[in-house]
Amino acid sequence: MLWGKKKGGKLVDKSEDGAKGTITLADGSEYTGDLQGGLAHGEGTVTFADGRRLSGTFEGGNPHGQNLVLTFPDGRKYVGEYRHGRRHGWGEMFFPEGKKFEGEWRNDQPHGEGMIIHPDGTRERGKWIRGNKMEQNTPDKTGNEPNHSTYLFPILIVLAGVFIYLIL
Repeated sequence: MLWGKKKGGKLVDKSEDGAKGTITLADGSEYTGDLQGGLAHGEGTVTFADGRRLSGTFEGGNPHGQNLVLTFPDGRKYVGEYRHGRRHGWGEMFFPEGKKFEGEWRNDQPHGEGMIIHPDGTRERGKWIRGNKMEQNTPDKTGNEPNHSTYLFPILIVLAGVFIYLIL
């Protein structure tokens, strides 16, 4: 989502710079908040056509900064950093069943160190690469972590033009 590019949308209420206004895009998504140069800039909220809602700071038409809140129609909620329109930096994703992921994000995906906290309090620390869990340290129910890690590295083997993936 890049608000700096109009993508077929139109500016419904073009207020003076620093004033509040509304931008409605062709898909029905709507930004309401501070404007500068006809772009979202400052505090505002986007309500997407698919029911998602994003509140926080915008810079040059994009969500950018800390403590932005993105809610999903299915009950999930992300609270954390955005850089240039994407979840990037530290963030937490809350799930309706009570599970929570907290950790590093890059390009809208978990990437780097993170932890899943289950409703029963069990914690799984690990490392994510482009949204995939690659390393994990799974503690027991008491919260004591073992002194070893399990590495999950996909290996790609090409045999006669056929791709075979192995997880070791």
